[in-house]
Amino acid sequence: MLVLALGLGAQAADPIRLQGGLRQLLARYGDQVGVVLIDIRSGRSISQNGDLPFPAASVIKLPIMAATFKEAENRKLSLEDRIAMTENKKLPGSGVLQWLKPNTYTIWNLTRMMISLSDNTATLLLSEKLGLPKLNEYCQAFGLRYTIIKDRTTLVEPPSPEANYTTPQDMARLLLKIYCRDGFADQSVKDMLAFMENQRYRWGICRPLPWRTKIANKTGNLDGVLNDVGIVFTPGGDYILSVFTRGFPKKREAREIINAVSAYVYEAYQPGKIAVEEQKAKMRAKKNAKKRSYRRNQRRYPRRRK
Repeated sequence: MLVLALGLGAQAADPIRLQGGLRQLLARYGDQVGVVLIDIRSGRSISQNGDLPFPAASVIKLPIMAATFKEAENRKLSLEDRIAMTENKKLPGSGVLQWLKPNTYTIWNLTRMMISLSDNTATLLLSEKLGLPKLNEYCQAFGLRYTIIKDRTTLVEPPSPEANYTTPQDMARLLLKIYCRDGFADQSVKDMLAFMENQRYRWGICRPLPWRTKIANKTGNLDGVLNDVGIVFTPGGDYILSVFTRGFPKKREAREIINAVSAYVYEAYQPGKIAVEEQKAKMRAKKNAKKRSYRRNQRRYPRRRK
């Protein structure tokens, strides 16, 4: 069931139309897709399957990041403290630490790599530093009612009982707290948003939006699982979008669903912008194709010197 409680800004589409459009986009997928949209100006939200637990994948790194900064604010640790990375701590998957020689890294730098590069080794080091009991205590303190961290590596796949779980609503709520500086110091918020703005995986919420759109997000990717949650900054109003998927045989289909939801919501805040951007992209592609054709012809038929 799609629940609507949204009061959008002057630039936004009719909320009833937005509700109906999302229902049409997602009707055929049942509980395979969960979506939460929060309009930051009003604090109101749209939710479809928003409170259903989904495998978290790397999105679980967001509460680990938030807990790390709260520990620093509470003077339980310093972001300049260093943690040793040894060979036996290296994890496969995303990130760069697995390819580097053993070394020590500051907690601040490990947190940056955990979010911006989705580094699994950095995640393990931070999770071990804080401990699972402390991380889950922070999840409850942040109001993340259905978020459970059992796996320090974030690599355990469902249906294992040791997989990490959360909900689209929990992750959207956490980003709202960060955006509103609710319980976080200004410098902590500045760093956390910078880490998310610079994260490297752009296949989800970011992909269909105009190139210069400011987005602070975090993706998650496991077998049969694709998630993305982010803050999108627009002249028509800032909003938080959380999209979780599971059970799709092909990740391309799940990615395209996330892209479609993101594009539809953005159009509500910035009507016509995506269509304009798509036209510009087509013109650039056409221009680049002409350049490539010219270069090929130059190689095939070089000019003779007079």
